[in-house]
Amino acid sequence: MSIWPSIVAVLGTLAGALTAGLLQHRSARTARAEERADSHARTSSAPSPTSRPPWTRTARRWSIGSV
Repeated sequence: MSIWPSIVAVLGTLAGALTAGLLQHRSARTARAEERADSHARTSSAPSPTSRPPWTRTARRWSIGSV
């Protein structure tokens, strides 16, 4: 009875678990990076009151009335 098949089986299991863990970590990191990029794109493309020239805010306030 040899111990080598058991050692090979344990090493194979450890190698498989390590590979799966690394792939999962890499996938999660990529997903976070994509989510962060999407968040930055939404934030930078969202119109804000300060992105308009001052005269358009004043003209809008005059055309709507006293707001």
